[in-house]
Amino acid sequence: MSIKSFVQHIEDNIYQKELIYRSILVARNSKECYALKMMLEKNDHSAMIVEYIDTDHNYNNIDNRIVIMCYDIFHKFIEHLDSCEEGILNSSYNFIAFSYMMDATTVDSLVDYYVSKTHNNANNTIILEKNYADFLYLQRCTEA
Repeated sequence: MSIKSFVQHIEDNIYQKELIYRSILVARNSKECYALKMMLEKNDHSAMIVEYIDTDHNYNNIDNRIVIMCYDIFHKFIEHLDSCEEGILNSSYNFIAFSYMMDATTVDSLVDYYVSKTHNNANNTIILEKNYADFLYLQRCTEA
């Protein structure tokens, strides 16, 4: 899977079908973050890359609808939203996508962390990762 197909899956399966307020896209490295940002902006999406957590920044009230980050700061970002911005369950982020280029063990660990932190995803955030994308593809094939 490529970065292009990842962005296309987000466009086709999420942004065109769901009401998304803010998104978190988790990438495997900085190079992928910048490629995602370029592709999203080419499709008229406002995106920013979060390279470190600015504790004075309120990420629930930014001008950008999409934040992109490397997987290694995802925990810190969620912790910041939970402890400094009215709690993770009140967050303005309702979509998280994990790059298809990331290894499954890392993605599973990050999803487990988020689900645990949000009490089994009590805020009903849409989580897109490769297994879910494969499920959507199979679902479309059986509907055809």
